[in-house]
Amino acid sequence: MENPYFLVKVVDKQWAEKFMDGEVFMRAISCFGDLSRRSKDSQNQFRGDVLEGFSYSFKNHHNPFEHIEDTSGNISEIAPNQVGLIDVLKYREKIFCLYALEYDIQKSQFIVPDERISEFGDTAVIVYRPQAFLYRVCQEMLGRFGKDFWTSFMRVDYDVDFSTERPYDEFSKAPSYSWQKEFRIALDLAQGKFDPDTISNITDFARLTFPGKIEEDTNPDSLADSITLNIGDTRDISISVPVFTLFDGKAIESHIPKDALPPYSITPLIVPRPPKPTFFKLVSQLP
Repeated sequence: MENPYFLVKVVDKQWAEKFMDGEVFMRAISCFGDLSRRSKDSQNQFRGDVLEGFSYSFKNHHNPFEHIEDTSGNISEIAPNQVGLIDVLKYREKIFCLYALEYDIQKSQFIVPDERISEFGDTAVIVYRPQAFLYRVCQEMLGRFGKDFWTSFMRVDYDVDFSTERPYDEFSKAPSYSWQKEFRIALDLAQGKFDPDTISNITDFARLTFPGKIEEDTNPDSLADSITLNIGDTRDISISVPVFTLFDGKAIESHIPKDALPPYSITPLIVPRPPKPTFFKLVSQLP
């Protein structure tokens, strides 16, 4: 059983005001995971994670798809020390990240976050009616994208394990980030199509062996590194406080309407979708 929680966006004050005005700024996963594409404010250990888009881990750094086995069963690695795969299609997904501010029901108090959370900004916007917030986000997606999108939201699992062989999704991160207690909204507009850069780098051999049709993504929202959803003013469901307020459980309660307390857990939205043929980048060493 997880603790119930509110959603919190920790940013600098100027961006907090825009969020309360209804601007939900979503960035492509590649902006956080791909070192060559990260924006300047992602160049730190908190916002940057080279494993974003991680899709599959190899057991004990052994790539089961790239090795040579002789008649005696001895294995020679083609490329040693590989830990897994990053899905290129996932790189183009947009995400919006929040903090899950947990509440201890037995002690009737909020659980104080790790102090590192203040590195994200000086202001915390506490969404004390998170269901209303998520409903507005989904309504905006429906109105703007119609049927041409996929979305899901849930808390991130910090379950990446390099000692096992298994798949992962958009909601998996390394255990070292568990202090972030991230709640993530993911949006996929690519619909299995590839950006022009990826297509230009596909070899003739890859084209011959690719299991599906290779289609180019021409959707400007999908190709953009960021998009902004406009869900309308959120001041009826949220409050803005200095970030240090989060480190005093009683102070948090004093700002929140009494009829919104205590919080409760949010049912994840997990929309199924069929697997799509994709290309992968190899992760060759630990980040």
